[in-house]
Amino acid sequence: MVFTLVINWHLSKWGLTYHYPVKALLLIAEQNTECIIGSVFCLIINNNEVNFSVNPDSLSHSGVRVNPEVLMLARNQKHE
Repeated sequence: MVFTLVINWHLSKWGLTYHYPVKALLLIAEQNTECIIGSVFCLIINNNEVNFSVNPDSLSHSGVRVNPEVLMLARNQKHE
């Protein structure tokens, strides 16, 4: 399985999915607090703290397999 990491959301998500249609594609966005615009993981940076959230819909379409403990970590951060 091939993972492609993209941290700069200004790169074209659609161009990446066009060039890598048969590979697992992991998209990571910064400051996308709602995590609803196509990224699988969204980093939320506040002062000295970095949290993340997961978009389950994007994850299911990405072809990427994520350890369930990572998903639980993201879920637990929402309830702190």
